[in-house]
Amino acid sequence: MNKVLQCRDCLKEMRRPIPAVQKGRCAKCYDDLIEVQRELRYLRMYGIDMNDYNQILAKQGGVCAACKMPETTKHPTSRRKLPLCIDHNHTTGRVRGLLCSTCNRAMGILEDDPRRIAGLLNYAAAQEEEDRKNIPVVKKKGPGPKVGETIDYDLALKNLEKYLGIEKPFDFTFVPRPKNRASKAVADK
Repeated sequence: MNKVLQCRDCLKEMRRPIPAVQKGRCAKCYDDLIEVQRELRYLRMYGIDMNDYNQILAKQGGVCAACKMPETTKHPTSRRKLPLCIDHNHTTGRVRGLLCSTCNRAMGILEDDPRRIAGLLNYAAAQEEEDRKNIPVVKKKGPGPKVGETIDYDLALKNLEKYLGIEKPFDFTFVPRPKNRASKAVADK
């Protein structure tokens, strides 16, 4: 006899086993629980509720305040897209806006220091300009890209195989190297 599974919140019968991460709740009740926990965390840590969060999100057009891109990072287990992070002043606690995970981490690494951020921006811009001026193309024998040409890696691999006379595609399996000369001599035999 099969045991009837029920959601612990709404008592809805479940057709299949509930994943352990949902703690005995159906998908809808689990999603509701996550939203309640998120709102409580926002209230406790930043002093804003979901209405405030949604107003900031709408004001920013649903994208990161810094890079103007939507969040692309997904939760490692549920694979759901993460909400934008709340950026705040760590001294005063004032909420400044919403950032994507990448920009939020960058702000943390750069310690919210405008001089560091400006310095890194100037460095990146100078390097990009330098790269545009000096695109190195190492050309020995055989076909290769021209200066400024975009490389199609699949086509480049096929051309390389053709140039080297390889009839079957490259096999990129890892083969461990011998650790010392004695084991190399044994491997050669």
